[in-house]
Amino acid sequence: MSNEQDFMSVEDHFIGLVDTLPPQTREIYNRCRAVRIETAFRSRHFIIYKLRGKDPVELDRVSFEGFECDDFGATTTIRSIETSLQITIGYTPVQVFDYPIFMFIPLHAKIRWATVSAGAGGSLAYPIGIRTQSRRGLREKGVVHCETGLVYGKEFDFAIRA
Repeated sequence: MSNEQDFMSVEDHFIGLVDTLPPQTREIYNRCRAVRIETAFRSRHFIIYKLRGKDPVELDRVSFEGFECDDFGATTTIRSIETSLQITIGYTPVQVFDYPIFMFIPLHAKIRWATVSAGAGGSLAYPIGIRTQSRRGLREKGVVHCETGLVYGKEFDFAIRA
């Protein structure tokens, strides 16, 4: 007989983390059905917007401020460009300020150091989970969207300011 315990499956572990959300927050989380993994890195911006007619209305931008990883896990910090408020994101989904958007670090995460050319410095990239109401299209009405600056700029033909 072994004294070792088996680790929880990733799925059961994540469900357990979601179950720790307060009931009201979990209700909002459950209404968000679209989940995707994006790459985050220091100073990367995500645009939070909704459509008014055919035009996007920018509600906020969030900027990734840093990433930390130790024996207890990984966290990242995002900052609202609109309010300068910051939140820390870990493995448990966190509501992005008051928007119907959640972010989390996947339980199995692969980080990497990358650069655009040899000797040009570099950036630590890591995955970030994003859960939104829907993602059928970038121009879907009635949805609060969260897109990278690059995707947003291409879709709406904008030059994104840093």
